[in-house]
Amino acid sequence: MLSTLLAAPALFLAVLPMPGEQLDHAQLAAQWMKAHAIDPGVVPEEQAEMDALVRGSSVAIEIGGVRLLLPPEEAGHARVVAAFDTLLDVHELWASWTTEGEPEQKLPKDVAAARKRIDKWVGKSLSSALAQVSPGQELFASVDLDDERLAKAFDDWNGWIRTSAGERVAGGARGELMLLPTRKSFVQFACFLGHALPELRATYWAPDIANWSALDYYSTRVSPLSYAAPDAGDFTAEYPMDTKNKDGLRQHVALMGARTLIDAALGDGIDPMFTGGLANLAVIDLFDSVDTKVDGDRRSNTTQGRSVFVPAFAGGRSAGGSLPPVSAESRWRAERGKQYFLRQLRAAQKQASKRVEDKEARHRAFMLESDGGADQLLIETPLLHPSVASLKVEEAFVGDYAEMVRAYRVGFLHWLRDESSKGSNAEFARFLTALAEAPPEEDAAEGDAIEAAAAEDAVDPFSVNIVATYAIPLSARTPTDADLEGRFLRWLAK
Repeated sequence: MLSTLLAAPALFLAVLPMPGEQLDHAQLAAQWMKAHAIDPGVVPEEQAEMDALVRGSSVAIEIGGVRLLLPPEEAGHARVVAAFDTLLDVHELWASWTTEGEPEQKLPKDVAAARKRIDKWVGKSLSSALAQVSPGQELFASVDLDDERLAKAFDDWNGWIRTSAGERVAGGARGELMLLPTRKSFVQFACFLGHALPELRATYWAPDIANWSALDYYSTRVSPLSYAAPDAGDFTAEYPMDTKNKDGLRQHVALMGARTLIDAALGDGIDPMFTGGLANLAVIDLFDSVDTKVDGDRRSNTTQGRSVFVPAFAGGRSAGGSLPPVSAESRWRAERGKQYFLRQLRAAQKQASKRVEDKEARHRAFMLESDGGADQLLIETPLLHPSVASLKVEEAFVGDYAEMVRAYRVGFLHWLRDESSKGSNAEFARFLTALAEAPPEEDAAEGDAIEAAAAEDAVDPFSVNIVATYAIPLSARTPTDADLEGRFLRWLAK
């Protein structure tokens, strides 16, 4: 029996070793340190020291609410140019979410003009500009743009974006995202983490580290810009993210960038279970689909060996990574999230309804399928209530459950933003703005909002602001029309 993914704030996937190349983790760590002039004898004792060590050996770019870190030797890689452009798109989308208008609303004219000038420069000059930046330096603070209008364009765009993102980002909060363009740099950096953080060495020196598609250390998200080539026997071999989907790389960066921006904009105001949901929603808004491999069922049961889930270390996102399936796709991914997974959710809901005798409860159940699809398991909601932490799912159904939870959160957030009421876009904007500007937890709200949230054992900024915005709780032990999850389920069943 394995605990539900909702029960833990972070998980990483470990794959049992396959025959082939055996990594020398210590040697790879040494190669990274030599290439980046890091003293092997320095062992950071706290997060601030580790952050300073990594930042001091990286090239940085401040983009809105994200501090992008790059290895100097690969900073000008073509994949970085695509990533930079995508991160601009993610910020503009977030700004549209937090303003009381339609999600597709246009940028203010001056900001749109600034973006147009930036795009022209990025295509022609970003790579060469990054090549001029020394380790430990930030792009715009160290490179003369030689064009006052371009410098003003960046100032105008960043200023508007940071104001729109909310109080935390406007006040200087930044989420940190490290992008490593090649598999070689990603694996070497992961091995360096194992050297620098001895207490986490078992994590970063895992036998399967060469296959991971993302990892976290402390509050920094780290991602390669290529998947590992399946069964290559060479940790530097790559499987380009655009191989099966022309937008694969940009979607991956959008997901990682959105998660990072949400970290900065909402901080502790966001319930961790919704960070991934919002990020997937952002990818679908930008590309009309989501074909990323970072969340959901992160096992690879046809290309990389037998997989098992391993809980990350205590402290949430302090450590861990994920390995994507390469060819083993679930029924939930058949349409790549088009229409916010609603068709798949309704199909699973309809399947389950045939097994539920109580007509009033039929819309509250979903049908899971085992690996291979031979068996079925009926599960009942809620899936957004704290009580779900105690839910156990049989091992054969864990993969399908992980995929369903991913789809369920996206579908719920789409409904909340676009379908929950006539003024749902404006309500959603007010909700996100309240989260972004939430004061300390004990002062987050008063009176009825706290009382209603407390009734559901959830007094925190997220739950309090849900009630303050929508006048009802997020969920209940038995979802009904008196909570948001209950209303979503009834709408889904129509």
